[in-house]
Formats: sequence, C-alpha cells, structure tokens
Amino acid sequence: MLILLAVYLFGGGVGASLLTPAAIDEIGERVEVIVTDSARSEAALQTLTELKDEVESFNKLVSKSDEELRDLYEDHGADANEMITIVDESGAVWQASQVHAIELRFQLKASLTAEEWAAVFVGE
Repeated sequence: MLILLAVYLFGGGVGASLLTPAAIDEIGERVEVIVTDSARSEAALQTLTELKDEVESFNKLVSKSDEELRDLYEDHGADANEMITIVDESGAVWQASQVHAIELRFQLKASLTAEEWAAVFVGE
C-alpha cells in the first residue's frame, strides 16, 4: 500500500507503474536535470533518498511479516491470536510508512517549484 499511495502522491495516478527504488532513482535523475538551483536540487535528492530508504525498509518488513504469517497458516497448532498480532503489527507499520511517505511528499514539494514539479512528473 505504501507504494500504491506513493504513486498517487507523486503524480502517478491509476495507469502508472508502482513506485520502486528504481523508479525513485529515475525521478532523482530527472531532478538532477530539471532543477538548476543546487540547494533545492540537493534538498529534493535527499528527500528522494529518504523515500527510497522508506520503501526498501517497508518492503523488507512486509516480506518478513508475510513469511511469519504464511508459516502460521501452515502450522496446524498455530493460535489465531498469533496471526492477529502479526496482522496488527503489519497495520501499524503500514500506517507509519504512509505517514512518512506523505511527509516526504510535502518535503519534496517544498523543494521544487510548481514548474519543476510538473516537469519532473510529466508522463508519470
């Protein structure tokens, strides 16, 4: 969900591909070309680095919780409360990641002009 929300937040919309670390790198490459003010470019690139770190961290946590939940589904003796705990923890991680992604979106927005934003995200 973090990736899906980030696609919407960063101008992707329904038809766009999911936001991945590689996609964030591509956005950074466009920022380097489009944003000529070095201070604002550096600020935008730092924000994108934070976003990439967030996406990678979130993906690792989701993979881990998916594996734990899958193991419990396969365990005949597993207790429902164990599964619910993993689902609840995953929900908390998802919410925290969503909030961080939204904060980073506004941080990136603050470092780009409206024209730069449009140029960076054209066709996204």
